[in-house]
Amino acid sequence: MQLMNNLYRNIAFTVFLCGFVINGLHAQFQYIQADLWENGNPLPNYPVWVLVDTPSPTYIIGTTDSSGVFMDSIPILTGSARIEIFTFDCNQNYVKRTSTLDSSQILFADTLMLTCASTQPPTCNAAFTWVLDTPSTVSFTNNSTQSFWFSSAYTEYLWDFGDGSTSSDVNPVHLYANPGFYPVSLTISVRDSLDTNFILKNDVELQTIVAGSPDCDASYTFTVVNDSSVSFSNTSTSNGIPFFTVNLYQWDFGDGTSSNLSNPPAHIYKADGQYTICLEQYVIDTSVTPVDTVCSSTFCNTVNITIPLPTVCTAGFTVDPDSSSNQVSFTSTSTVSQPGLNVTLNWDFGDGDTATGIVVNHVFVPDTSAYNVCLTLTVRDTSGNIVCTDTLCQAVTVAVPPGNFCQASFIIDTVNSFNGSVYVWNNSSPQPNNFNYQNTYSWDFGDNTVSSQTFPTHVYGSPGTYVLALELISVVLSTGSQCQSVYTDTLSVDSLGNIVNKAGTGFKLIVLNPANLGQEELKASVKAIYPNPAYNELMIELAETNDEEMWEFKMTDIKGSLVWNEERKVHADTRVRVDVSAWPEGLYILMIKSGNRVSHHKIKIDR
Repeated sequence: MQLMNNLYRNIAFTVFLCGFVINGLHAQFQYIQADLWENGNPLPNYPVWVLVDTPSPTYIIGTTDSSGVFMDSIPILTGSARIEIFTFDCNQNYVKRTSTLDSSQILFADTLMLTCASTQPPTCNAAFTWVLDTPSTVSFTNNSTQSFWFSSAYTEYLWDFGDGSTSSDVNPVHLYANPGFYPVSLTISVRDSLDTNFILKNDVELQTIVAGSPDCDASYTFTVVNDSSVSFSNTSTSNGIPFFTVNLYQWDFGDGTSSNLSNPPAHIYKADGQYTICLEQYVIDTSVTPVDTVCSSTFCNTVNITIPLPTVCTAGFTVDPDSSSNQVSFTSTSTVSQPGLNVTLNWDFGDGDTATGIVVNHVFVPDTSAYNVCLTLTVRDTSGNIVCTDTLCQAVTVAVPPGNFCQASFIIDTVNSFNGSVYVWNNSSPQPNNFNYQNTYSWDFGDNTVSSQTFPTHVYGSPGTYVLALELISVVLSTGSQCQSVYTDTLSVDSLGNIVNKAGTGFKLIVLNPANLGQEELKASVKAIYPNPAYNELMIELAETNDEEMWEFKMTDIKGSLVWNEERKVHADTRVRVDVSAWPEGLYILMIKSGNRVSHHKIKIDR
């Protein structure tokens, strides 16, 4: 009783109780207000405690505002409850007011007056440190602080070790069953022994600790992407690793190369063999200097690499002429490094004829000039992909028997003949500009007119069908040997079967010299153009260069119309293939340009 008298000493208070109904409905909350005064002045920023004593007591902790007023709310009571509002003064005494609150009161107000206020409000700060006694045992040191000036206050501690275990010891020691990270919290509560359910003040400290021995387990999987490329997936794990650590990796691919990436890109091996690939995992502690290795692990596995050898192919052939005729036998001596592949041999005899096979025979028209015979070797895998190709060309000369070394020939150019002009190319052999022979030409135009000129021009009186004939008499100047040859063709039908001149008063026939075409300005840049005459495909083989260059290729017919144009970058020793299978027969001019160098070449399309 004396204690309670001390508690109420030096207290003056006024209580206001009121209740009301709004629009016929009760309010949802009841409000509690406490006004604190010191010697007739409002007491701001001062602690206040409120107890609403119901079957489930409500405890409220607060602080007055700048006007010395504290207010809070509670849900509407179902009946009445004892209510206490209290604080303490500079003499360590409670200043307390007890009253009754029922559900009809919307506002409960109480004024507490202090003769002296404490200059040091109560404090409560939770804090702790921890240390590993063993890898699984942790000792905790409670560094919490609190200050209260009344004797009935006491402190409680509640530890939560993050593994489902708790303790109320001041400085506990805890054993963890498994390694790992654990959130540990310390809750400090200051209670009043006069009402042990009332927490006067509390605070919580939360830290993450690590317990148990850290564990590393290096591992990986791999996939052979193709014959020489292997991809890796790092599947390493680590347990019980502190958050202040870093995982480091070191790969050894077994071929003298390495990587420190967690997941390196696919690795390419350059030789056959069995390789041992090792992955080392290191976990280092970055919170100390120098850094410390927390744990490490190594995992190794082997991979077998078999790299297919590249296919090497070399075209080659022998030439066996028959001295009693114009037939020449060709035998392929080509080689392919890998067995079991599909091999194709394509022959181009340089006169417009082609063949396939290992051994082929061909009859040439005797000529003093050589034929450029080419063999193209193509090797394909079982899927039909070309894995190697090579071409070899040789000059083959067919001896001209005495008295039979000449060949009269001409080509009716159906491509460039138009508007009443028909162009014919004198393609006889020996060529007119070969000064080792004396050639005499006799043209019969089929309309009872003739000419002895090498390249005549003749005007026909009317369109129609004419048989054009050329007789060649050639004499070898060094021996006096003589040869005679006659060639005829019908003039009126082109390669599609259409009449060249369907109407009009006549047309002009112009005989041209194919040797006048071609300026060889770029011999150093073009190795060869073959086959010429061409049938389905024309191959342009460029000479070796050191730099990548931009080349322009342009093909025009004899009247200057553009037939084909292409620009491309080509490297050293590169072949350019041109599909001419759809081009009409006739003569064309091929321009090849690179930088400021230009060359022109005569191309013949023969069917």
